[in-house]
Amino acid sequence: MQDEEDLAWLLDNYLAAEFLAIDIETIGLDPLIDQIPLVQMAVVGLPTLVVDLFQYAPALSQIAPV
Repeated sequence: MQDEEDLAWLLDNYLAAEFLAIDIETIGLDPLIDQIPLVQMAVVGLPTLVVDLFQYAPALSQIAPV
């Protein structure tokens, strides 16, 4: 993945899938103050996608509806 445009294209493919497996990693256990640094997504037929939200923070707005 080269930039945010590449990530947006990838996310469109994952979020359009009929079934989506999603996992988040957090820094801490308090949902009010702790951050989400990583989001992993998997769909049938595509490799698992790992999104580093510290590197691609705008991706969170695309993932948030899920």
